[in-house]
Amino acid sequence: MKLLLLLMPLCFVVSVATSQSYKSGDTSVVTLIDTTDFIDSLTFKNSLYINFTSTGCFDYFSRKLKIFKQGQNYKLLLYPGKGYRLFDGKKILVKKESIKELVLTSEEINQIRDFEKEAKIYNCEMNCGCTTTDIYEFRINNSTKKCSDSGCYWHGFNKLIKKLFEVSK
Repeated sequence: MKLLLLLMPLCFVVSVATSQSYKSGDTSVVTLIDTTDFIDSLTFKNSLYINFTSTGCFDYFSRKLKIFKQGQNYKLLLYPGKGYRLFDGKKILVKKESIKELVLTSEEINQIRDFEKEAKIYNCEMNCGCTTTDIYEFRINNSTKKCSDSGCYWHGFNKLIKKLFEVSK
């Protein structure tokens, strides 16, 4: 854990500098993605989609966010999740939910921006040690960037959803 915390700033610094893989000797340190915040690229003509997929030995889950501008506001749609969890050898399906809608505040827009930056940090290739892999796909227009986390400790998408859709709202 200490090693990862020391290397995380390296991942971020390198990702700001370039969009190519960084190699240290024979060891691949990080796979990098563009540092542009997608939410800041939104116009009235496009939408940002964040597709989340989590796969592991005992479960599979996927969910999608759509963020778009409407008038002076940013709106977010959270689509129902799909998936299952294995329990005692039986497949238990994710319960059905309705689409949730939210008009984003400036604080919530910053939370999404922070989520994008964290996804870039956690995209380190040495980020492993778990049988579950979370994949984050950011798509706007024809541009798609993917990040993955197989460390089983960040859970960025779930934390973002909790922040945006707190029970007190």
